Parts: sequence; C-alpha cells; structure tokens
Amino acid sequence: MQVTIDHRSGGRRALLLAFMAAVIEGFDLQAAGVAVPKLAPAFGLTPQQIGLFFSSATVGLIFGALAGGRVADAWGRRSGLVLSLVTFEIFSAATAYVSPASNSSSSCAS
Repeated sequence: MQVTIDHRSGGRRALLLAFMAAVIEGFDLQAAGVAVPKLAPAFGLTPQQIGLFFSSATVGLIFGALAGGRVADAWGRRSGLVLSLVTFEIFSAATAYVSPASNSSSSCAS
C-alpha cells in the first residue's frame, strides 16, 4: 500500500498566515500615520516627538526581525511567528492604557 501526502496545502496555509501577519503589521504602521494629525494635539507632541514616534516603529521592526530570526532558528518558523504575533498583540493592547502626559513632563528636547 502506497500513501501519498500532499504537502502543498500546508505551504499555502503558511503563506496565507505570513501574508495575514504582514497585513496586520502594515495596518498598524498605516494607522499611526492616519492617526497622527489627531494624536499630536491630544498628546501635545512636537514635530521632533512625532519623528521619534515613527522612527521607533522602524527601529522596533529591525530588532524584531533580528530576534525573530534567532527564535525561528532555535524553535522553528511557526513558533517564531506565533511568538512575534503574541508579542505584537500584547504591546498593541497595552497602548489602550496610555494616557496623555502634561506638556511639562515632556522628555524629548526641542
């Protein structure tokens, strides 16, 4: 008896999951760009602070990619992707607890 296993469907599913993760990440970056006209006055942000806000997203992606590669090498790609998505969700949910700071406690120099 010969059994044939079709591995192509697993590849499609992995590709779909990776695509969905990229869409979620892209949406998060785009949402920040759309929200900044309302965020800046609400939080009293200076142009330098807005620049830091957007730059930190890119720096975070760099460090996330480096750490994600290490995790994927050590524990596998699936575990790496799941860990990165869970981490992303935790920090995204944490943004709901941010409150506007007063202008006097601004830590970014003008």
